[in-house]
Amino acid sequence: MMSNRKCPVCKCSESVVLANYSTQLFDDTPASGKYKLVACDNCCFIYYDSPTTEKQWNDFYANHYFIQFYKVRESDNVQKTLLERSANFIISSGLKSTDVIADIGCGPGHLLTTIKKSGFNYVQGVEVCKDFFAELASRGIKAVEGVSEKLPYEPGELDVLCYSHIIEHLLEPAKSASEAYRVLKEGGLVYVELPDVGYYDSVAGVHPLNQFIFEHINHFDLEHLELLFNQAGFVLEKYERDQKDNMPILRAVFKKELFKSPVKDTLLCRSKERVQSWLKKPLPNASLIEEIRERKTPIHIWGISYQTLDRLSLFDAFKCNLVGLYDIDTRKQEKTIKGMNIVHPDLLKNTPGDEVILIGVGPSSAYMYSEAIKNNPECSVIRL
Repeated sequence: MMSNRKCPVCKCSESVVLANYSTQLFDDTPASGKYKLVACDNCCFIYYDSPTTEKQWNDFYANHYFIQFYKVRESDNVQKTLLERSANFIISSGLKSTDVIADIGCGPGHLLTTIKKSGFNYVQGVEVCKDFFAELASRGIKAVEGVSEKLPYEPGELDVLCYSHIIEHLLEPAKSASEAYRVLKEGGLVYVELPDVGYYDSVAGVHPLNQFIFEHINHFDLEHLELLFNQAGFVLEKYERDQKDNMPILRAVFKKELFKSPVKDTLLCRSKERVQSWLKKPLPNASLIEEIRERKTPIHIWGISYQTLDRLSLFDAFKCNLVGLYDIDTRKQEKTIKGMNIVHPDLLKNTPGDEVILIGVGPSSAYMYSEAIKNNPECSVIRL
């Protein structure tokens, strides 16, 4: 079929539809919740064919993304260890203390701070969301407003560029790869960290389809990531695989060097074949949610992340008898979903025994689950 969105890697206009998705979003979200999971007819890259425009995506990340979670990540020991691994992977690529390093989509500057602690003082960030700028300043990190498709740098100005969990969000990642080539010096390095679609089925207890998150519009494996950067004039220096927040991730470093080495076509087909097999597997808890829906059991949802909304939509849970939405984030409490207000979880206590609490998806889900059981001993508590 002809896609609304060309393949982000090879620009082919034809694709095959693997699945149709409809995610219930916050009522004022500028991005569309309706999209198709497709595979490119030419290179088999897995991506979302969505009507959402670049302007709408930029508005989404600048004004409708939630930063509270990102601000507290650094204090978590698991997240701190992952940050250190990422920083060490970058530094061990042969960086010099005088190198100028820019992190694109830097958020509050956790990665740059970790790199800076190792003696690299020439670090700076590019970020579309102004809410992070005060914290970046407090860390002594120079930051400018900008997007990866049009970087605020002169040709050859930088030594290292970091794209940590950014490429999977971009409407046109090929533009970003070309921009990286423009602003880097000869021999400059690009660090990329993102979810690894080739290993979505490797996390115990997590269905691979639950890894297809609404805002992750590109699903890279190593072969397609290498193809993307090869086309822009980079060669793969090294890579490694890890896990973050119950999601398999890929770390890779590319070097600016005008050399193209196409990936073998046989390897490019592997992700498509895997996804097609995953689509046939039943989702855990699907029958339980269906029973709740049929009985019209009142349900409360604690933890309203975009990942939670993905999971609920996959289960068709918004057709249940939804009576309450809860989250500690004050910005989310300003939002509505299907006209329903989101309130503080303090109100979720002593829930009647004939009602159900669904715990949302995220690193705090274990805490929310234990608190819900402690404060609501009479009712059922279920983790999504």
